[in-house]
Amino acid sequence: MTDQKAKIDDSISIDGKVGEVQTENDPYLEKIDFKSFRDADDLETAISVQWHHSMSRSLYLSTVLEQSELAPLFAGAQWAGTRVWHAAIAMIEYLVDNHKDILSSPDSRLLELGCGLGVPGMIVHEIFQTKTYLTDQESIMSQLKKNIQSNFSRSTDIHALPLSWSQEIHPLHEETDFDILINCDCVYEPLYGESWKLLVHELNHVLEKNPKVVVLISVERRNADGIDSFLSELESSPQIKQVERVWNDDDFQIEIYQAHCARL
Repeated sequence: MTDQKAKIDDSISIDGKVGEVQTENDPYLEKIDFKSFRDADDLETAISVQWHHSMSRSLYLSTVLEQSELAPLFAGAQWAGTRVWHAAIAMIEYLVDNHKDILSSPDSRLLELGCGLGVPGMIVHEIFQTKTYLTDQESIMSQLKKNIQSNFSRSTDIHALPLSWSQEIHPLHEETDFDILINCDCVYEPLYGESWKLLVHELNHVLEKNPKVVVLISVERRNADGIDSFLSELESSPQIKQVERVWNDDDFQIEIYQAHCARL
């Protein structure tokens, strides 16, 4: 490891060591130029990411949860929200390669459900200046808002909003101008249980007001993941007529699906 002081948006500095991340066998980490910052006890405190040559700077994101967020840590979701998963990196690549026209158009809007650290949405915002809405559980909002402030202090077009998929009424459900909705690696029953049923419900909520939104969901196949049950229920839900696999990586068992609205 090498000692390094990382400057974040002229307002926050991270003192620590930059982990020598082994990326030669992991093409996904190579894509985002991933680096891990660790303290004297070799515990990760932050990461930096940068998408190829499309970004002129790296984003530095704290991965440390607040003290008040540690109690439910081993419930799974909070810990998962501090990681960058392969399915999220695959989503970034798919968006950049296939939807740059939408993302770069004036006033385009992207909604990310279950965003965790929010890396896909943040990178999209950095590259295209897309109006971006990052949503997840209330319990990780403090970390998410701090990372937005430290990396995008001059932007008024990237937002962190708490959103529980079990909520029947939420201001986002009344929004009608989203262009792209993404959800990355949120279906895995050993960690999240059957919360995918709530995700199906939430997707229908958004589609009810946004029938033209491009809905993209990335997943990673694992044992007993529940993905097939999720896809089946999604395709049979009232607002959706078809769920189409649009991208896959057999080596890493990653797939991206697009859900098409029934009213189009």
